[in-house]
Amino acid sequence: MVRHPGPPLPAACIVGARSSFIDMGQDARPPQLVSPCICIGSKEDAADAEWLRELGVTHVLNVAREAPLAHPAQFFCLKVDLLDNADQTLRPFRDQTAAFMRNVEGIGGRVLVHCVAGCSRSVSVVITHLMAAVPAVRCALLHGLCLRTALAHIRRHRSLAYPNQAFLYELAVMETERSKTDGQLRWQIMSRLRQIFKASSVNRGVIAEFNFYKWNKIKRQYRHHCPEYDSSGCCSVQ
Repeated sequence: MVRHPGPPLPAACIVGARSSFIDMGQDARPPQLVSPCICIGSKEDAADAEWLRELGVTHVLNVAREAPLAHPAQFFCLKVDLLDNADQTLRPFRDQTAAFMRNVEGIGGRVLVHCVAGCSRSVSVVITHLMAAVPAVRCALLHGLCLRTALAHIRRHRSLAYPNQAFLYELAVMETERSKTDGQLRWQIMSRLRQIFKASSVNRGVIAEFNFYKWNKIKRQYRHHCPEYDSSGCCSVQ
């Protein structure tokens, strides 16, 4: 298969660029690009092979148990069986999905991450990846984000991004554990992660989607840390 090159990467997404401002456009024809290498969509988007090739998609990550792979012969594919309910956890699949997306970024490809609606499971899986500090990739400036910023960034480009409450809770807890995630990180990144260990970006004030009992019960034990938001509450990563 000859890979479609897709749109060129914005200069801000290349390692070494000075600016973290990235404008991928909002709610364009789905699936929506949330980084130069990652787009989020639905199972209907995954079925449209011609449009995916036009968009420059080279890989497909299907995170819905009930949705079959649409075009396994035309794209490099990975399927993980996630359900969108209160009993499902993201953690058992985190390493596998992150490695897949990290490989796509490393080779300059483009991956469609989809579930059924492109609302909860796919968004949650991409957030776990954007929260991780991943050195030496083309999209490095969109990694190591706090949870609040990662969700706001995705929602800015895909307005129907709404992870279910169980996923939001798990993501909030994952954020406080980020210094444990990767023994291969460069010392500069490890230094930053030590500063944010046991810290949360969603434990201060009333953030509507995180205002539920299970998270409210434990959130005060964590320090607040969200460097991408200034004192006015505005996000510096677009």
